[in-house]
Amino acid sequence: KYLSQYPELFDLLANSPVNKNTLTNNQTIYSSYIPLADLRNNLRIKKYHKGVLRVRSDDWMECYVVIQLSDKSERISVVIYGKENTNRAVDGDTVVIEILPKVDKIIKKYNVEMGADVDNTEAGLNITDDQKLYGKVVGILNRSWKSYAGSIDKTSITNVLSNDNDDIKMILFYPKNNRIPPIYISTKQIEKLIDNRILVTIDSWPENSLYPLGHYIKILGKNGDKDVENLVLLHEYDIPSNDFSSAVLACLPSSGWSITTDRSYQSRVDLRNLPIVSIDPPGCKDIDDALHCILLDNGNYQAGVHIADVTHFVLPDTALDKEASFR
Repeated sequence: KYLSQYPELFDLLANSPVNKNTLTNNQTIYSSYIPLADLRNNLRIKKYHKGVLRVRSDDWMECYVVIQLSDKSERISVVIYGKENTNRAVDGDTVVIEILPKVDKIIKKYNVEMGADVDNTEAGLNITDDQKLYGKVVGILNRSWKSYAGSIDKTSITNVLSNDNDDIKMILFYPKNNRIPPIYISTKQIEKLIDNRILVTIDSWPENSLYPLGHYIKILGKNGDKDVENLVLLHEYDIPSNDFSSAVLACLPSSGWSITTDRSYQSRVDLRNLPIVSIDPPGCKDIDDALHCILLDNGNYQAGVHIADVTHFVLPDTALDKEASFR
């Protein structure tokens, strides 16, 4: 109740109990995971197998896991198909799977919907249809959850009744990356989120929830805006684009820095007598490429290509050095 006047803070809460009561109606959709001790024992005797779950295409329920059936056998790709068999695993999770009998009905459904010629090229393998194995996730060893960029589905808005009668809405968030399933989030600022690209993270995935539960992190900007869509791409491919910290900026030379006689440059060749010109466009922030061209005494031309040595300012083990290594 203390957050009723601060909806932006409510949205940042992870995995509110309201979510579970509203979405699931106490109906079990997925199988329970095998206890960790049993998983380890069955992995040891090769009853179960572990690997990283990967999504084949743009359908989060069409997956595979590459395993070894024995210590001396070659790697083989196991098809994990359908929500019951993916069993709340997400692309990149380290999972434990069991091999399903070939008569399982989900296999027949897979062959009808996907075709019998589905191969293992994404796994870097070449396996015939007769060799195909099908499996089900029975446990998770490591989650790969992170924040995801995407948009909300305006048609999925659901009112949530809470003990405090707060105006809470439940809504489906669709990640830009189709390999990730939709995510339920609860919000008290629905109008603010509509038509925007936002960041959402997964908090949990109960057995009685069709999709994982998560919460809103922040707004990136309007859908379709070029700069915003660039931010989405940078985020999805884990390319750092945040501002540099004050510690990093403190490592840079002052804006009025220039080469002077009291600065050590004796080990470098002084080329300031040459007609060197930058080839970087107007407004460029990093003027680091330049050319020169002069007529030699023998009538030939000398062309020079100059690249700035930015490492001159990057001292070992400084904040700038560490940031550069990270990026």
